[in-house]
Amino acid sequence: MEKNSTKYKILNTAAACFSKNGFHKTSVDEIAALANIAKGSVYYNFNSKENLLFNVIKWGIEILNDDVNKVYQEDLSEEETFYKVLKAYTKMSMNYPELSALVFNSISDTISDESAAKINYLYNGLIDSTVNLLKYGSDSGFVKDMNFHLVAVGMFGLINNMCSYYRKHLKNENPKIVYETIFQTFYSGIVNDKGSIK
Repeated sequence: MEKNSTKYKILNTAAACFSKNGFHKTSVDEIAALANIAKGSVYYNFNSKENLLFNVIKWGIEILNDDVNKVYQEDLSEEETFYKVLKAYTKMSMNYPELSALVFNSISDTISDESAAKINYLYNGLIDSTVNLLKYGSDSGFVKDMNFHLVAVGMFGLINNMCSYYRKHLKNENPKIVYETIFQTFYSGIVNDKGSIK
């Protein structure tokens, strides 16, 4: 999606507003004003505020999946794959902080059941793809056997919080510190005693 397109402006602005103010305190008028477009343009592209929220989250997951799928197409060891997938998750949080806050946190309890079901479907797909990576690592003896759903949810929360802390308190530091800290944190907790950080 082109950054100067109307749809991009709406999604990007909506992500910032929903992340900062929450779904209910964000109005379509506010999104339109901040995106510098007519309110009708928002409704032309998205038929409701809930539909807009769904599409914001879908867009974020698509960005993330594009980066992760590139990793899976490379011929890498389990350790290298794990490192690069964690790096893709972290890159998402570093480059799209408001969007990643929505993607990595289930906020579906604040909207209608129908929209919540659609958002949960997207969120669960993200969790399941991470679980599958961890199961693959476990089947090959690289990752310890544990509750991978809990690990995936914890991974997203930790990545999002570490990146947020970095932006607020350590922004003068090299961002590599974030990638390495996140990798070391998970590496030491879920990987069997073999391999080394790349």
